[in-house]
Amino acid sequence: CPTGILGIYPTSLTPIVWTGGPLVCNDGTYSNVTGAAACATCPGGYYCSRAVADVNPIECPMGFYCPAGSQTPTACAIGTYNPYAGKSSSLDCQLCDAGYYCNSLAATSHNGTCAAGYWCRSGAVTPTPPGSPLNAVNEDGGPCPAGSYCLEGSSQPTPCFIGTCLHSSRTQRLSTCR
Repeated sequence: CPTGILGIYPTSLTPIVWTGGPLVCNDGTYSNVTGAAACATCPGGYYCSRAVADVNPIECPMGFYCPAGSQTPTACAIGTYNPYAGKSSSLDCQLCDAGYYCNSLAATSHNGTCAAGYWCRSGAVTPTPPGSPLNAVNEDGGPCPAGSYCLEGSSQPTPCFIGTCLHSSRTQRLSTCR
């Protein structure tokens, strides 16, 4: 059989000529050996697809992960990124760092920094986390609370100095603490 093709021949006592031709390996498997009797499972960090004319496993691209037996790459979730190729687990998708946000599937890096006047926790998906009605903080972060200021890229609110105060929220500069 040609490379990338699995030859299956019936067993019998009488020799026969196989006329069915070679068989293509199923998605998620491959054969890069001429005359292979079986297809191998695609290894982790790679994907194997009949739609791609390649007999070797294809390295999983950045922004994705490929468990063993993958037919196609799986995108890292929103709120995460993966700057490396050849990864095999969703755990290889890194949580977006605090002070940054990741708002797209299959991100290979941060999409940007948290906006001034807001702070972003790890895994933030927006530069301006809305907060919740009860405490102005949600799982992504929130608006900078009164008594604090938040520069662009803040991972947490910075309190005003002792002896100064600030009554408004979403403050962007230290100079507003008086």
